[in-house]
Amino acid sequence: MSRKAQHSVQPTTSTAVAAGVPGRNLGYPTPMIIQPRQLKARAIPQAPDPPFESTFSDFVQQHLAPLWPAEAVIRHHHQLLMDYIREPKALFIVRSVSGQKRGEAVTTLDGTKLLPSDNAPAWFWHSVMFNGLRFDRARFREFVQESPTHLFEVSRFQTVNTAGWHVAHILDAKDGNTSWETWNRQEAVRRFVRNIHPLNLFYVPKADWQRVGGDPELIGYVAWVYSELWPDMWAELTEVAGTQTLRPDAESRVLRIDAPSETSRSVALRGRGPSNRASWDFVLGARRSKPITAILSQHPAVEARTARLQEGLTLERFVALGDALYNKTRKSMLQKRAPENPRRQAEIAFDLLDAWITKTYSKPSGWTGAIKLLRDGADEGLDQVRDLDIHGLATSALRVVDGPYREANELGLT
Repeated sequence: MSRKAQHSVQPTTSTAVAAGVPGRNLGYPTPMIIQPRQLKARAIPQAPDPPFESTFSDFVQQHLAPLWPAEAVIRHHHQLLMDYIREPKALFIVRSVSGQKRGEAVTTLDGTKLLPSDNAPAWFWHSVMFNGLRFDRARFREFVQESPTHLFEVSRFQTVNTAGWHVAHILDAKDGNTSWETWNRQEAVRRFVRNIHPLNLFYVPKADWQRVGGDPELIGYVAWVYSELWPDMWAELTEVAGTQTLRPDAESRVLRIDAPSETSRSVALRGRGPSNRASWDFVLGARRSKPITAILSQHPAVEARTARLQEGLTLERFVALGDALYNKTRKSMLQKRAPENPRRQAEIAFDLLDAWITKTYSKPSGWTGAIKLLRDGADEGLDQVRDLDIHGLATSALRVVDGPYREANELGLT
């Protein structure tokens, strides 16, 4: 894409006005609420199916540009963000690290307030802006504080993820520094802006998203596109978030995503591919806890026992945990072993889970099929699972049974 042609790639216009956000109630008399219908005013273009091949320039023009919110909306939110980060009592949404839990606000040693999250705010903020929703300054603070911090909190909304896209970052939202207590305000601002600013985000098909979204040449090219289209906002963004190497020379590079593996193709040849039940969105999308969690939560050291299950958690162990919860710790089984003694039932259940989670599946089965179905996106999915409490951990593991395991059996995928 030439520099001259680059300036012809412009987002669409929009005149939509204010709305609100679902989430935690932080004491406001009239909590802001956004309904799913409000995020369907514009249909989000679907990601291309693999196999897919395109130059970086064509990818930006044909696929990335249609995903941009209207320029007026981008500018509106950019200015609100730049004003917000200067507020003395600002709360900064940052990607969670070890020792934090998504959605639970924490304070650093210098008094800076953090709200840990996964990629949910990036999904949600894009959908809000893409649909032209804006806030005045008085409401923007509330919008930040009530933004979803878990992916399952945005599962009921239309987002780029439901359209088959992964939200990638130009400047990394995480950098390996987990000593969050020592982060100062400047560090918190940097992480906050990197986490959710629209000019630090771009979108790649979920197929092979880790490789494509992490390609330094594609990242550098998209960064150059943004810097050319919106030089004033880009300058303000990089002043607080850091700089990125720009790669205008990469416009002719080829983005290539191969066709699905033989395993995936054989599934499709049976008549249909995996459904939404076979996804991490389904596994992590529960609206209520499974009944077994009421028993497990009775353990006197429930947090320590939960952490033990999450330590060294792999996809195989997570599937084995679902297997154990479904087949070894049913309420009727525990009641038989410790009648009318919930605390003892919890101890028995955790001991069984500890023993069963190391199970390996040597023979093809619905469990090995579930592992195959969840392989895509496993790193990000497991990253979320490791931060869940026992209610979320056990519920998501049991949803492996409800979704991927049953889907694998129906498809004959083992």
